[in-house]
Amino acid sequence: MLSAIENQSVHVLEGSAQTHLIESDHDHEHDHDEHTHVSPIVEEGDTEIKGLQDHYHSGDSVTLSVEDDSEWVWYTRTDNEDWEQASEEPSTSFTLPADQDNLQVKAIQYDEEDTVISTSDTVLILIDDHDDHHHGDQDPHVWLDPIRSIEIAQSIRDTLTELLPEQEDYFNENFQTLEAQFHELDEAFLDLVETSQGDRFIVSHAGYGYWQQRYGLKQIGIAGISPTSEPSQTELIQTVETAQELGLRYVFFEPNITPRVAEIVQDHLEAEALLIHPLEALTEEDKENNEDYFSLMYQNVNALEKALN
Repeated sequence: MLSAIENQSVHVLEGSAQTHLIESDHDHEHDHDEHTHVSPIVEEGDTEIKGLQDHYHSGDSVTLSVEDDSEWVWYTRTDNEDWEQASEEPSTSFTLPADQDNLQVKAIQYDEEDTVISTSDTVLILIDDHDDHHHGDQDPHVWLDPIRSIEIAQSIRDTLTELLPEQEDYFNENFQTLEAQFHELDEAFLDLVETSQGDRFIVSHAGYGYWQQRYGLKQIGIAGISPTSEPSQTELIQTVETAQELGLRYVFFEPNITPRVAEIVQDHLEAEALLIHPLEALTEEDKENNEDYFSLMYQNVNALEKALN
């Protein structure tokens, strides 16, 4: 599409409000202290749950644990429905994606005769994507979702058509080709999910929340959405324990970024390193190999297939 506007005086290409993929109806004139959050503690139990934040953003990885070293069975429910067991095996910690607002979580400890010994607090997973003092923590990697990428391409096509209406057929033809490629990539992810034994992977930083939302592929991020943010010692220990309980044998690293904390986790797990590409920019090696969005995304699919089986 861009070749059609060479030598044109187009300096800024802005999407309209209708094409924003992640909208916010938050009034930025409000002060931070005007934000209020529901208490995340629904009901107190015999044991406190650790690791709970007052709220999360969509795509965050939520890791909870209990105070002692005993093993607990974890349960979840929504809207006061029946509790459902969420953990396959008893464990001291529990990791889940922040993809469902107002999800209740609790843990129960049983004896050998399945008699309840202790019950934890019942806590609430609150999702708030409109808290302006956390905007920098929202996941910007929207292009990793093939379906959302179609919406982005459609917005670009519409804007280019407004600027150069005489090129409308050309823009439509290119968009249709691109749309078909995105749908093929989406099918590759769906096939991956259907044929894989697991659905969790550990990665150097939590930049893959859109895969959780679209396909249920649950990331365990060693660092936050920004690769430069480092976890606390407690968070690092919880990450290692969770990965050990899940039997994860691979740690994903990104091109040209090898955080020391991720190497520490890899060493503790004795895990194999795999490459995952965030497609934020092409490396020199990518350019030499003539890689593009789709070739790199299919490499990601292949790497995930290895890690999840």
